[in-house]
Amino acid sequence: MAEYKKVTVESVERDRRRNEIITLIVSVVLLIGLLFLIHSGATQNFDDGVMQWNYNVRQDGLNTLLTVLTYLGNWQAIVIVCLLFLMYRDNMYLFGIPLSIAAILQITINKALKLIMMRPRPDSAMWVISEGGYSCPSGHASVSIAVYFLLVLLLMRYMAPCATRKLFCITVTILSFVIGLTRVYLGVHYLTDVIAGQLEGLAIAMIVLLFWAWFVEKKNIEVAKPLPPEYNVDFEKVHSNHLKKHDDPKMKKGSRLGKQDTPKAPKESKFRKLK
Repeated sequence: MAEYKKVTVESVERDRRRNEIITLIVSVVLLIGLLFLIHSGATQNFDDGVMQWNYNVRQDGLNTLLTVLTYLGNWQAIVIVCLLFLMYRDNMYLFGIPLSIAAILQITINKALKLIMMRPRPDSAMWVISEGGYSCPSGHASVSIAVYFLLVLLLMRYMAPCATRKLFCITVTILSFVIGLTRVYLGVHYLTDVIAGQLEGLAIAMIVLLFWAWFVEKKNIEVAKPLPPEYNVDFEKVHSNHLKKHDDPKMKKGSRLGKQDTPKAPKESKFRKLK
């Protein structure tokens, strides 16, 4: 007879931590490899080809739309997002502090990498907007993943499953990657700059997630601990109820395990309540 594994907070956190470490290692290795290729000039022909194709498909309406979207990766927008989550105590521990740490870490690492790479930006004749500084890795691509995509990961950890969470997370995830691609379309970055920035941002997001989980556990900050797995099905309990019903002589033949056997998630609040 098949055995069902009971989901616990410890097992969920252990699996999550393992996945975050693997993602961190992979993103760092890929970033180092890509930066080496860029610095050696191996990607220049590819980047020039993408820029030329990009220049040929530009349209006035698309220029305006993507210019607006790219500003969501400006430091002013990032500061506003962090301040909004820092204004309230609940959001401060759940989102505000981790997002702020990620933003500060991203600025520091990105500036250091740009000074190491010292890659010039594409020809200014192809620019739709004006930019300064070095090109690689893209700061907008990096911060959009480090902050916006991190916000998605935090919502997945602290917010109960619902249609609102799903829609918001999908939208913000797409936006976090589109912001980086707008930099290529607007002519201020090569495609490999953007990919390098996204890998950098992903590594930073994983570092913050791992650090914040360790800090919360060490300081025993109850409000910032992940939601318990009470929203997942307790398969052991379901299986036990299933056997009891089948032992009942009143049970109709051919009956199956229905939705009524599945524990329902509490509907009081989408977020953890403060104690």
